[in-house]
Amino acid sequence: MSAHEEPLNSEQERWLEDVLAARAPGAKRSSAAELGATAAFLDEAQAELESAPASEWSQVREGALVGRILAATTREDLSWRGELRLVGAYVGERLRASVLLRVVAASLILHLAALPVVALWMAGQPAKAPLQISVELPAAEPFAEQAPVATTQPDATRDFAAAAADNARRRARYSLSQVKGPELSAPLASDSLERKLLHGRSAYLRDRSWEAWWDESNLWSSANEMARVLWVELLLDAYVLEDRFSTELGLYLIELEASELRQDPSLALSRLRSTTLDRARAYGLRRAPQGFEASRVPGPLNAQWLGLARQAGGAHGLSDLLDDSAFGGWITR
Repeated sequence: MSAHEEPLNSEQERWLEDVLAARAPGAKRSSAAELGATAAFLDEAQAELESAPASEWSQVREGALVGRILAATTREDLSWRGELRLVGAYVGERLRASVLLRVVAASLILHLAALPVVALWMAGQPAKAPLQISVELPAAEPFAEQAPVATTQPDATRDFAAAAADNARRRARYSLSQVKGPELSAPLASDSLERKLLHGRSAYLRDRSWEAWWDESNLWSSANEMARVLWVELLLDAYVLEDRFSTELGLYLIELEASELRQDPSLALSRLRSTTLDRARAYGLRRAPQGFEASRVPGPLNAQWLGLARQAGGAHGLSDLLDDSAFGGWITR
């Protein structure tokens, strides 16, 4: 029986059983009409079986199986669609096999989804200021007590010179604040002006005592060069430590600077005067020559100044006041 044929019903089965029973030996004979109908049915069924193709259902299943085998082997899609399907199948397999990989993939999707939001936020930020290049003023000394004085002059050279002068004053203030004047006996009325000035500088550095006559010029005109140098040094100390600018200091500096043009008999006195004037130039009180650097000027009461003062003061009877037991302890860095 072929796959599309209907099975025998109960009446046909009964007819077939009667035929078989009639052909059996000793069987009860059926009527001629029944036997003829049964024989005709059998002949029709046999003819139909002989004419039907063999195993149609098996051929259908076989064709489907062959198609699946060919699709998995020789019929592979070599285009980008086939490659995309292979990659998708591999990724799907790995995701199904690993929980951690699924978590990482979900995190990546969230980050990618946040990229447009971040881009919109960055687009709304204000633009950065353009790069500007400027000349920075020298930094204040580490021991400075106050911030550098800001200047409003547009000239960068003047700004630099003002900052350098301020740093020089800070260095001098720090050096002088570390020393105390020696205990010298009070000067006599008959003592020279140089000795009185050395006594006065010692007292000022020790307790900041100030003599009124230091601001007067009645003695300046008759003072010798050694006394003038010591006088200016004393006024420069007050200018550095207390910002005390004597009304006569500017005039004294002008006259002391003019005396540089003269040839002094003492080389030590000439160098001592130049050291004092360089100190005033470093503070910005006098115009400095070309190439002058305030940072290279030694501080007050340094070893060089004290050595020159001893050499120049020997001719003025100041050796006892400038020896190591008195001013030797004043040496600063």
